[in-house]
Amino acid sequence: LRRGETLPSHNLADAARAPVTIVWSATDDSGKNDSIHYELQESVDGSAYTDAFWGVYPKTAWRDYLQAGKTFRYRIRAQDLAGNWSDWKEGPEFKVNLLQESDGAVAYEGDWDKENSVHDSGGSLKYASARDASAKLIIPPSLSVAWASTRSRDRGWAEVWLDGSRVAS
Repeated sequence: LRRGETLPSHNLADAARAPVTIVWSATDDSGKNDSIHYELQESVDGSAYTDAFWGVYPKTAWRDYLQAGKTFRYRIRAQDLAGNWSDWKEGPEFKVNLLQESDGAVAYEGDWDKENSVHDSGGSLKYASARDASAKLIIPPSLSVAWASTRSRDRGWAEVWLDGSRVAS
């Protein structure tokens, strides 16, 4: 997720999926971008590439919800104004992981309670009523993280800090 971006509401069937935006750019030998269409293909868990979308695509970003526990790789090619297609360019392989609030990688401080719920990914959630309660997840710089939480009038508020700076509340 980009700073300031929030997840749209989605149903329980999507609870084990993570929002991912694939972004690319294209230039020719002169440094100009005269690409008018792109083809993006996806490989899941090392399978053969399949089209990520039907036909050609005029934008330089693609957003999808990817299944947790799976490994993905994308490749792209561009078409210029003359109708010429570039060679395929592969991106890095990456895995979508899903950590639950019970994962040992999350360190809690303060008083936290657990609530079982069939509506939440993993079947439960943790919540704190005290102002000084915190949860910390330390991740390597090469990873991206999304935090999913319930929003409701009776759920209070939280601050999100990244590298010592508050980025959301």
